[in-house]
Amino acid sequence: MTAGRPPKPQTIRTLEGNRSKREIPAEIDAEGVPILPAGLCEVAAAHWATVTGNIHGWGIATRADSEALEQLCRYWALWRAAVSVAELDPIDKDARIAATAYGDQWRKIAVEFGLTPVARTRIAINEMKKSDAFEDFAKQGQN
Repeated sequence: MTAGRPPKPQTIRTLEGNRSKREIPAEIDAEGVPILPAGLCEVAAAHWATVTGNIHGWGIATRADSEALEQLCRYWALWRAAVSVAELDPIDKDARIAATAYGDQWRKIAVEFGLTPVARTRIAINEMKKSDAFEDFAKQGQN
């Protein structure tokens, strides 16, 4: 294992801009939409819908990311449950510790997908534009 920061995915490096001006190495071309795993609780499934709707549109998440997204959503559900218990009994130290631990785990995974405010500042989403078939057709007619 090499020391230092893990490399950023090609998509994120492209969105952020290539400040180093070094060539961005090619990656395995993962395609498709993340698949909703069976067995997610209601809270985790709702979080899945919210998260995948956003990041798939950004071009960050693919079918290959389904397991990491499942883990993200399960930690979200666990965090919500732990927070509920901690709010009912603020003196319960175990509930507060669990809520903090689940929140930290969620945040670590969320950063990988650009789901935190700081992580989003590093991604220039406005540079991405979904292709519109009509606009593409109209541009071809102008040439």
